[in-house]
Amino acid sequence: MAKQWDPVDEFLKLKTSVHAHIKQALQEYKKPHCHLTHNKHRIEVEIKLPDVHKKDIEIDIQPRALLIRAEKKEKTDSTKKYFSYFRKIPLSPGFNTSQAQIRFFRGTLVIKIPRKEQWK
Repeated sequence: MAKQWDPVDEFLKLKTSVHAHIKQALQEYKKPHCHLTHNKHRIEVEIKLPDVHKKDIEIDIQPRALLIRAEKKEKTDSTKKYFSYFRKIPLSPGFNTSQAQIRFFRGTLVIKIPRKEQWK
């Protein structure tokens, strides 16, 4: 007797395969340590990115979120080293993202974003 095509069985196989690919992709990214402070004037985000150079960092400041990515690829004679950092920080409305100040020094990224209006 020939096995009939079962759409549910095929879906479960596909779901398992997709889940494995997503899990592998997420394991390549590390979530860096983040310290967040805010007051009536601004929000300040401090992110630790050890062993990363300034040129390896990509920052995307959107009206509702702050996205930080850093990728490092090293190749020596005997080994290849690759690691990635990713962090998404949601922002509430009321921040002036166009006036953000960014500083990177000794593996620490500091981003300061002022508020559009003061808290009362």
